[in-house]
Amino acid sequence: MKRRIPTLLLAAVALATLPGCDDSGRQTKGKPLFLADITGRAGEVLLVVDNDIKNDTSGRFMRAIFEQPMLGLPSDEPLYDVLTVPRKAFNAQLPTFRNLVYTQVADTIAVDTVKYGHDQWAKPQAYISVQAGSKARLLKLLERHEMKILSFVAQSERDRIIRFNRRTRDHGLTDYLRRHWNIAVDIPTGYNKNKSSDDFTWVSTETPETSVGMFFYSFPYVGEGTFSKEYLLNKRDSLLHFNIEGPKGSFMCTELRADITYRTGTADGLPMVELRGLWRMNGYLMGGPFVLRAIHDTRNDRVFVMDGYVYYPSKDRKREKIRQIDAIMYSARMLPPAAPADTVNANK
Repeated sequence: MKRRIPTLLLAAVALATLPGCDDSGRQTKGKPLFLADITGRAGEVLLVVDNDIKNDTSGRFMRAIFEQPMLGLPSDEPLYDVLTVPRKAFNAQLPTFRNLVYTQVADTIAVDTVKYGHDQWAKPQAYISVQAGSKARLLKLLERHEMKILSFVAQSERDRIIRFNRRTRDHGLTDYLRRHWNIAVDIPTGYNKNKSSDDFTWVSTETPETSVGMFFYSFPYVGEGTFSKEYLLNKRDSLLHFNIEGPKGSFMCTELRADITYRTGTADGLPMVELRGLWRMNGYLMGGPFVLRAIHDTRNDRVFVMDGYVYYPSKDRKREKIRQIDAIMYSARMLPPAAPADTVNANK
């Protein structure tokens, strides 16, 4: 019995520190000393919403935010799988879900708010609190915050993958890419280098069912037209034709009959263009989605491209594999040019 006392005491302390929550979903006690790990699968969102709101226009709009199709896939897949639970049921279970949206509508709420947080009851958890004074006000609130809500959950999902990749990175492969391309990028264990030359590197992870891979390549920046969709796709198809050979003499290329999304932004503080669309093997029945990021790497006077693809013919659910590629790309940082060997030796 004496040996069991410490265990029982620890259990009592743990139970005492578990947080409760009030009607707004806020904790009524401080966070526990040790947060549980999150539950739920990648790409899932739990909506805590009462049934009268769930079945209202505002509730349907909330679901539609998360269930809209992901761009650039061969068939429609929702951005997230949505689960719902009423607030009274939520209070009766441990609220450790990975992406959690807690909704309350009451006429006593004077100010409509959307609040964002992390690690409310578990880690690494994304938590959103939505409060409105009526269903009509809730709908307007969601319409105003739709893009921010999506960005918050997307970044939370991506950050989880980035942390996992950093913990499990293949040091040999990441060191090779650092030396060869002057980039710091976390490639997780399981990827292999299939091909590499001065201007093209191909890595992938293969299973009997899938192929998930990335191409790294660069070319000179020759002005604003370098970042046009047409220029980037011409470069892409030229390099893939030469480097990626498939069965029976086929080769990889862009499926130009499908929509290709084009987005500008920044990556690591540098101008960036992102393309999403479909690839195929010219001369053979193979294909799938791709995502490409072209960065104007002024530090190394080049356009640097990360180009990822997914081949998963037996399943419709390609969404999470594209998210894995996205996370690798978001982890990349351009490094300054390496100092010449004679300069390094002279400074020693």
